[in-house]
Amino acid sequence: MTARRGYPAVDRFRVAAALLVVCIHTAPLASFSAAADFALKTLARLAVPFFFTATGFFLLGELVRPGLRPRTLSPGVRRFLKKTGVLYAACTVLYLPVTLYAGNFPVENVLGELVRDAVLDGTFYHLWYLPAALLGVLVVCGLLRFLRPGAAAGVCGALYLAGLLGDSWYGLAKQLPALKEGYDALFGVMDYTRNGLFFAPAFLMLGALLAGFPARRRPRVCLAGLGCSLALLFAEAFGLRALGWPRHDSMYLALVPCACFLFLCLLVPRGGDAPFLREFSMLVYVLHPMAIVGVRGAARVLHAREWLVENSLAHFAAVAAASCAAAWLLARLSQRRRWDGRSGTAPKPDLRRARAWAEVDLEAVARNAGALQGCMPAGCRLMAVVKADAYG
Repeated sequence: MTARRGYPAVDRFRVAAALLVVCIHTAPLASFSAAADFALKTLARLAVPFFFTATGFFLLGELVRPGLRPRTLSPGVRRFLKKTGVLYAACTVLYLPVTLYAGNFPVENVLGELVRDAVLDGTFYHLWYLPAALLGVLVVCGLLRFLRPGAAAGVCGALYLAGLLGDSWYGLAKQLPALKEGYDALFGVMDYTRNGLFFAPAFLMLGALLAGFPARRRPRVCLAGLGCSLALLFAEAFGLRALGWPRHDSMYLALVPCACFLFLCLLVPRGGDAPFLREFSMLVYVLHPMAIVGVRGAARVLHAREWLVENSLAHFAAVAAASCAAAWLLARLSQRRRWDGRSGTAPKPDLRRARAWAEVDLEAVARNAGALQGCMPAGCRLMAVVKADAYG
């Protein structure tokens, strides 16, 4: 029996996407050319939409299948919410000393500020992604509970357009007094519109649609679409920059087709999946601000600020190397802990010495069970039956 076929290109691109996020926070080309660094930053804006699209594809695809109207959150969604919530809490504790040292802990209206940061803006500048994923998944699941996929996608698109006017297209909103007053009031509640309400649902829904309505994928068409979409993205970003419209630069119109065609390109190669890369890339994302602090501290101790901080490319390389080293070590330790049975699971079998084996994706089984349960009348329950010495 061959290994379960997955999407290896998606898993590999997770690492590239994590490094693109490091680019955003370290500005690798700033020492050489502001325009080149802005172009790289614009390209790097694809990273977070990719992560959200991947989450929607693997987690929410079953929700858009015809005839399925889930009444409750599926087991897979509940596990995702629990796992991401625990990770978010752990990251908040990890970065609390840095937050206190930087003087970013709220001192006025403490409760309100903490709730806002925890739900919308993130407890540290890069952690906004985690509450955005949590809130975005809940928003999409709620929409699909009451609306058909097309209508739900329309609502997600409208939310994205509303967020767009508070981000890179803010200059347009400022020209209309009613819109300006509305967004000024909105920014009294949140710092940015790139959050789980305006930003995440669109790409989560995009991933769900790509999974729920599979179509024949032509690599050349996908690559051509990606190339055209990237050209539109750069034109939009530089055009808005010239106009001075952006309040922030996380959201662009062209990001939606870019994320779509990028993900379609990554779906073409099929093969075994790479769970290690998924964990490794998330750890790079989580740890890289700590690596920035560490590199700056090392530069001060070694009197190498000119090379490790002021040289933007060397600074990026040092931060990326430190982040990857720490992430690789932690991912290996986590993997070994699961394999040796200390986490309460059985040791990983040596399949090379087995006469035959079967690989069962328990998350897929749980998703299927949740989907069937959602289609059944109230009061009905599933009964598990195991057929001995059989297959199929």
